[in-house]
Amino acid sequence: MALNTDFRVKNSLYVGSSACFVGQTDTPTILSAGVELFDIFLQEGEASNQELLSGGTAISPFSYDGSTVTEISLNSTCNTNWNQAYDWCVANSATVLSAAEYVANNGGSAIDSIVEGASQGQIAIDDVSGSGPTQVDVNGLQTGDSPAFGGVTAGAVTVGTAVDNTISTCSGGLTIDSTTGETTIADNLTVTGTVQFDGVTTGTSNTVVVSSGGNLATDEIDSKVWDGSLIDGSGTTGQISKFSASGTLTDSGITEDANGIQITGGLSATGTLSGDGSGLTGVTATPSFPTVGTSDLNSVDKIFVNDGASCETACNKHITYSNFLRDLSGTGFDVEGDDSLSLKNASGLTDNSISKWNSTDGMYTDSIIQETALGNITIAGGTTITGNLSVQGDLTCIDTLIQTTSAVCIENAGTGPALYAEQTGVSQPIAQFVDTEGGQVVISDGGNVGIGTIGTAPAEALTVSGNISANGDITIDGTTNLLGAVCMALGAGTDDSVVINTASGLATDEIDSKVWGTTLVDYSTSTITTVPIFCDGTGTIGDSSITDSGSLVTIDSDTKINDGHAFQIYAGNGTNYTEQGTFTAVVSGGDGYNLPTFPKANLRQVKYEVTLVNGVNVTSFEVNAVYNGTDPCGTTYAIVDAQAASQLADIEISAAGSTIDLDITSAAGSTTAIVHGTALY
Repeated sequence: MALNTDFRVKNSLYVGSSACFVGQTDTPTILSAGVELFDIFLQEGEASNQELLSGGTAISPFSYDGSTVTEISLNSTCNTNWNQAYDWCVANSATVLSAAEYVANNGGSAIDSIVEGASQGQIAIDDVSGSGPTQVDVNGLQTGDSPAFGGVTAGAVTVGTAVDNTISTCSGGLTIDSTTGETTIADNLTVTGTVQFDGVTTGTSNTVVVSSGGNLATDEIDSKVWDGSLIDGSGTTGQISKFSASGTLTDSGITEDANGIQITGGLSATGTLSGDGSGLTGVTATPSFPTVGTSDLNSVDKIFVNDGASCETACNKHITYSNFLRDLSGTGFDVEGDDSLSLKNASGLTDNSISKWNSTDGMYTDSIIQETALGNITIAGGTTITGNLSVQGDLTCIDTLIQTTSAVCIENAGTGPALYAEQTGVSQPIAQFVDTEGGQVVISDGGNVGIGTIGTAPAEALTVSGNISANGDITIDGTTNLLGAVCMALGAGTDDSVVINTASGLATDEIDSKVWGTTLVDYSTSTITTVPIFCDGTGTIGDSSITDSGSLVTIDSDTKINDGHAFQIYAGNGTNYTEQGTFTAVVSGGDGYNLPTFPKANLRQVKYEVTLVNGVNVTSFEVNAVYNGTDPCGTTYAIVDAQAASQLADIEISAAGSTIDLDITSAAGSTTAIVHGTALY
């Protein structure tokens, strides 16, 4: 691939293994992975800028082919070292020249090195001539000398003996005498021999008196220090001494022997006494209970127990509160949550239920008897009373069937009805009177009375299943609907199945009349397949604009589907269908308007035709969208503007609720959006 100066690469350029020939004409370089592009595209025989110079650093031998102009410089480290050496020579030129002059004048007498001396207080020097070391005495450091130093730092100081890390003498004593009269030893002092103190006097002024055998000063040989004071005292063997206010030690009454510690007298402690008390015998004590109490015992709390009447220590035990409760639990009782004693199966008992004992399971269970908050007793099952039942007050039976094997006779001598029945409950009859051999009379919920309506609640105030006979007049103050033939001995209208009393008198020729609503109408049509329509103005039924041939429905007029109703066309499988709809709203600029359209459940694809109208400004466009059950996505196209500036600022599609929504933002406020769509399900 040949490149020329017009070639441009925005981000990166990849060059394969094929040969490339290029001439660089501009000064700026092109880098690829840190290497100049010029070096990458070198022709055979050309030298790279990186190969113009070769050789070592500093001023080591190097070569230069002279093919291009190249800068040559010294290594920075070498250059720095050379400059520092030059600067030092200039600053110390007198010393350097003097040393050179000395070597030139003295020749073989110049000092070459200093070596170890032959004896104490000597050092040896070698000269450059190699004639051997010359011993030199160090002034004041020979045997017998007594040098003075401003200070001595040494690992070991030996005085009069050749033992390391010791201060000793060959003969006589060692005296440490400071000019201030005080000697401080900062470390621990170990004395393996006799220590002799001079100037120890009797009295309390001595800070420390040390006894060494029987050779100490005066009468302070047995004195001791107690709380910073010299004290005297005497005591009995085995007695623990106590310090008295008179400055002496006396017996305390506490004895220690092979059996332990014996205390003569009482014992009190302001701190904590610990132990198991196994060695205490014959103790008489006043119990002291803790001042802190607890109102709620935990399962791990311990209770002291002694399980032997004659046992003092081995029978002392403890029991946790949890185990104590478990020991108490038994028939009908159980431990709840490790810290409470409760009835067994307490969680299985129901509020207001009277419990009964279950000996098989050893616990209480619910019975069928309940006591309400009002004190009433409810029994869920049958009840047998072997004796008399007396009720003082009203007897109310709710949802209860009272059966009797003998006749019930009600004779009321007081006020009120002899029989009063009141039913509370939806869809439940007030009373039923049933004949075992067939037939019943029922007063249903709401008060409707049914005669012979077995299994069917009466729909009217009076419903009779069967014939009705009456010996007297029947007065009906209202509309009467007769669904069957009516036979009446009337002089007029002998062919009529129904004779109706109209405002003009009895109708005699209304055999073919029909009722539409509450009006008698006639029906005439020219086409059998035409769906009829009621003409209220004329009181007749005529042809509509809809015909149904059985296989095709034809509407021969304009058709309108009101808002909230859908027009759907199903496919042959009865599952997939299309739905058309028209939607409108007033949208504005800013955040726009969210316009709900088709239900999103099972929606696959939808196509919208949208028109935005704002005065004389009209913009139309189309939106095609799909929905995968989670997120809708779509595209906007075919935008047509009736003016220079478009009314569409932004449009998005979303499905946050139950519908697919168009989020429309117009260029100006108060813009009417008209949307027609076809959805595929």
